[in-house]
Amino acid sequence: MDTYLKIFCCKLSVYTLVVVLLIILSIWIFGSDNQLLLVAISIGTSIYASFLVGAFFQNLMKEDFSKEHFMIMQHKDALNESGIVKYYGSFKDAVQDLKCSIQRSEKVIMYFAYGYSLLNNLSEELSDMLRRKDSEINIYMLAEDNPFVKTLQDYWKIKDFGTKIKDSKEILQNKLKELSNNKELNGELKLYLNKKYPINYSFYICDDEIYVVPSKIYDAKEWVPFAIRAQKTINKKALYNKFVREFELMHKKETPFEEVNL
Repeated sequence: MDTYLKIFCCKLSVYTLVVVLLIILSIWIFGSDNQLLLVAISIGTSIYASFLVGAFFQNLMKEDFSKEHFMIMQHKDALNESGIVKYYGSFKDAVQDLKCSIQRSEKVIMYFAYGYSLLNNLSEELSDMLRRKDSEINIYMLAEDNPFVKTLQDYWKIKDFGTKIKDSKEILQNKLKELSNNKELNGELKLYLNKKYPINYSFYICDDEIYVVPSKIYDAKEWVPFAIRAQKTINKKALYNKFVREFELMHKKETPFEEVNL
């Protein structure tokens, strides 16, 4: 039997016993024909009926609350196991948090198609990170001869896909040159060209955090995909660990990434 139902039945038994005892006590005091007895019985019956209605609805509310609370706890446990800490309805909404994560990270890995707009947007944070000693930034983007570039270019209607890749490389080259000329370069920036794999998603690893962004299917420019932020956990099946593991496997059997001399 449900716990709340047990409590309700217990209360009902106690109140019933109290009302019965009051009626017996009233009969003993006033006699069975006394008008005061009828008044006492009427009052007792009203109180008893009010209790029944109140206790019934209280039990329903507690039962609903209990189920809702249980569902919330289940979802919370699932989220804790996955490592997910935040959902963003649009990747644009995640950029500010990504900037903050980069600012406090020692190692960053970025994996995307070409990232021209994003690299411009994160320019200040990446420069600040490279000014710090022992910092490390590894960026992976599509190579111009990647077999999926032509398909993506045609589908997304990007005429100058190769140019955008070159422009992204130039952003990084100029950044290193500027920091080096100013004697501010203390970190390490490496660029790898993805010569084999498609881009089904982009991800950004900042130490023990990851931002995951699925590649959009719909080709309209105004459609911006969502983003998920997750933390590293001890659970091997958690989101962070799954992405890192897949990334490791991509390196294991072959060399699909070509390091660029910046």
